[in-house]
Amino acid sequence: MKIKYKKIAIFDLDGTLYKDNSHIDILNCYYKTNFFNSFLFKILGKLFPKVQLLIMNRLYEKIPMNVKKSHVCAFSTKVVGILKKKVKEGFYPIILSSAPLELIETAASKLKVDFYKCTSGEKHIVLGEKYIYDYLFVCTDNKTDINLLKIADEAVITAKKENHGYFKKKLLGGKYIFIDI
Repeated sequence: MKIKYKKIAIFDLDGTLYKDNSHIDILNCYYKTNFFNSFLFKILGKLFPKVQLLIMNRLYEKIPMNVKKSHVCAFSTKVVGILKKKVKEGFYPIILSSAPLELIETAASKLKVDFYKCTSGEKHIVLGEKYIYDYLFVCTDNKTDINLLKIADEAVITAKKENHGYFKKKLLGGKYIFIDI
């Protein structure tokens, strides 16, 4: 059964509510390295994204559950401010993210919001399966959220300047603004 809300505010987690990628952040912190932010690891991700994700997931599985459930990244004060403003305006806030479940749960608990783990590029499907709404606000930095952004009545995109063109091309005439975080 779908839940009805007049206004829903969807927030991405990594690079949006969190300044950084929570999956990479916990790996760097737990293994006391900065390798997962390195040029080499980023190249691996560009050439072999499935291999990169497999490595990240295998190493993540080895982290004790109490560490996973207590890890908090640095929040973006701008985006958290937007979330609080939307709540005051009567929006029901939800985090939709493809980050590891424990990391999403921790962020949602800190912010006191609902959440769902989604496969990358399928947030619009999860939203449609779970909710009925009259007005949709979306805040994300993720190129794979284009389908979600296309159905939004209003959006804030937190992408880097070099990615603005991608969003502008895909969202012709959309009601969105860019912010730097």
